[in-house]
Amino acid sequence: MKLKTLIHRRVRQAIYRALRYHPLAELAIQLFARHTDVVLPGETSPLELRSDDIALDIGANVGDISSLLARTGATVHAFEPDPNAYRVLRRRFALVRSVVCLNKGVMGTSGSLRLYFCNPDAKDRIQASQGSSLMGNKNVGSNSWVDVDCEDIADIFSSIGREVGFVKMDIEGAEVEVINRMIETGCIYKTRRMVVETHEDQIPSLAPEISRLRVLLNEIGLGQRVRLDWQ
Repeated sequence: MKLKTLIHRRVRQAIYRALRYHPLAELAIQLFARHTDVVLPGETSPLELRSDDIALDIGANVGDISSLLARTGATVHAFEPDPNAYRVLRRRFALVRSVVCLNKGVMGTSGSLRLYFCNPDAKDRIQASQGSSLMGNKNVGSNSWVDVDCEDIADIFSSIGREVGFVKMDIEGAEVEVINRMIETGCIYKTRRMVVETHEDQIPSLAPEISRLRVLLNEIGLGQRVRLDWQ
């Protein structure tokens, strides 16, 4: 009976994903929801994005936040290094021209890095992809990885060449390195608003660095513009 229930659950999940992430479904959502007030999970105020804005979804996974950002009319650059999640992401937005999907990680330097899979034996690779990390100390003991291309956050801002309206960052422990790089190069001043999910609960060694980063952001006047408490 348990096996039968499990099979039914997986079948329902597969059907849901096939429909929910179908490119025509996403296109319809974008057409009907465009230019309406959009509020991110965990937020209370609508996103202040214009149709001529650029937004970055760094650690996009299958694109749920990218979808919300695109509904404002802004152009969204969605970065996702995990190949399992990226296949869904790319297919989902195949008909939405305002979402640019990139199978890349974002770090403090450019190059090839190992992406360590979370729970590599999991049957549901899409669900498990939410925990994939470029930080080996997050998925300790993982003997499963893939080499992925990573882009320097400063190079991304340089190539855009103008202000970025919004940045969402959820990169499973690499946030400190990337934000410090943004501060070092000054590109952090080129975004109007940024929300970051930190992972010190999963990587305890990050806690002191994140605390120092919070203090630094307040000292340089960006404590409100760059939020490190987004979930």
